[in-house]
Amino acid sequence: MTRLHLFDLDGTLLYGSAAPVEISQQLGVEREIQELERAFAAQELAPGQFAVRACALWSELTDQVVDRAFAGAPWLAGIREVWAGIREQGEHCAVISLSPDFFVRRLLDWGADAVHASRWPAPG
Repeated sequence: MTRLHLFDLDGTLLYGSAAPVEISQQLGVEREIQELERAFAAQELAPGQFAVRACALWSELTDQVVDRAFAGAPWLAGIREVWAGIREQGEHCAVISLSPDFFVRRLLDWGADAVHASRWPAPG
């Protein structure tokens, strides 16, 4: 029987952070995203409401900004090696997240077999 190993992104693979926080830091809107994160955690915002408001903050978002956010994020040490070991055993790994799919998809290049994330508008 083949096993599937599931990983969560925000606060797990991204140690102590979240994709929207990393993106917002690159755009200089950290304070604003922290308030949205607080409201979301307090269940004052549904996921869709959070996404709409975050997108409004990210009017200057480009693929290059996402690349910088991804590269500079505080990733869990050794995750690529862990995924390589999983694949060597004939098993699979997937990442799940409420974060933007355009950020999470980059983990496919790191060795995740699949990613499932929230659909957000692509960066301009």
